[in-house]
Amino acid sequence: NRYLVCPRMQLNACLRAWRRLREARGRVYAKGNMNLFKHVGPWDLEKTWCRLSNEYLDIMQECGRDRELWAARLQHDYEGHRPAREQTERQWNRKRLAAEDRRLRALGRLERQAQRRELQSMAEEERAERRLA
Repeated sequence: NRYLVCPRMQLNACLRAWRRLREARGRVYAKGNMNLFKHVGPWDLEKTWCRLSNEYLDIMQECGRDRELWAARLQHDYEGHRPAREQTERQWNRKRLAAEDRRLRALGRLERQAQRRELQSMAEEERAERRLA
């Protein structure tokens, strides 16, 4: 939960950097404490982090900062959050599996209903044929 900080720069350069970072971050689905995993998966967030951190490092390098030093800092912070990311990913996986189970059960119910309707329809046709014979 650390913020990315940029060095002091001229207003126009600062606005360009802000726009670049905003574009690299992409769409933000949640505000406050809401969970992004309701909208995207862990792999999407991983790709977003790669884009964002690379853009951030480009900006830092353009401002004369040591890219390798800042990359090491970012990596250290990123690794520090690994347990929380892994726990959140496990929760996401459990929720996705539960949703898939519900979907499959509902699909099974629909298939059984369709089979019952088909059997009823066949039985009605058979009764109608017997009445006509």
